[in-house]
Amino acid sequence: MNETSKTKINPNGKAMYDVLADRKGEVLAFAEIAHLANVEPKTGFLTSAKKIALANKAEIVKVENGVKVAQKTVTEYPSGLKVEADREVEMAGYKLVDKE
Repeated sequence: MNETSKTKINPNGKAMYDVLADRKGEVLAFAEIAHLANVEPKTGFLTSAKKIALANKAEIVKVENGVKVAQKTVTEYPSGLKVEADREVEMAGYKLVDKE
């Protein structure tokens, strides 16, 4: 019997789903989800996690400007001058919610 991609669960997608399920309702950045799941930050894994969520009567929704992050930029010039800049940025996040 051949196993198709529709019946096989991607373990990386499952790991991302589990992270969101453990923090239901909490908004996390994509990179945070991948880090907590200990997987590479690839959008295909998020797509797999969304399919797993639908199978569990839930939904992973994108929240625009849902996460505030600190961004640090360091520029080093050939002369030895080093310039650092810090700023706070809002970016999209994801959360798991029950499907209505």
